[in-house]
Amino acid sequence: MNVRLTLGHSDTDAMVSLWQWLDDQPAVHRHGRPQWAQDPGEGRMGGAFETILVLVENGLTIAQLVVAVLEWRASRPGPEPEIVIERGPVTFTVSGAVDDETLRKIIEALGDEPPHDE
Repeated sequence: MNVRLTLGHSDTDAMVSLWQWLDDQPAVHRHGRPQWAQDPGEGRMGGAFETILVLVENGLTIAQLVVAVLEWRASRPGPEPEIVIERGPVTFTVSGAVDDETLRKIIEALGDEPPHDE
């Protein structure tokens, strides 16, 4: 199933940065294949660099993808950008700081088990 990633505001440079970040993550690069969405989605307008699709398949979990996205947000200078994560009919908007409980809720809402401490 595809996961759709968009920012809360249009920022081509930030989206390119996110795409590069995800492509540099071994599990995402190998198993998720981030790509630019050709169609911004029903009822949406947008350019070529406004939506990233990540195909979640064997070897990549929603938890790994969400953690990678949150790490990218934390690495950005200034305030962390708002990001919208969609999987099927579920949409989760991430803004502000994300604590462990919020991370768990995001992962559960998107349909994956939270990462376990080993």
